[in-house]
Amino acid sequence: MNVPSGDAFLPEYTLEDLNDLYRIEKDPEAKIRLLAAIYRKEGMKFGKIGGQLKYPPTTLRRWLRRLK
Repeated sequence: MNVPSGDAFLPEYTLEDLNDLYRIEKDPEAKIRLLAAIYRKEGMKFGKIGGQLKYPPTTLRRWLRRLK
């Protein structure tokens, strides 16, 4: 299953919405997942997101597929 990027990823949320959710979130694990979603919404590829967050691309795909 493909995970879109940019505006096609989570089309019901804007980048600003995701940033607001990130700022108010208290759980560190949830913040990492939200950061991955923000990067994907910005159009980043999984390899680059993985490099930034130190998680393998397969884990990131699994997380972001669950957000749909």
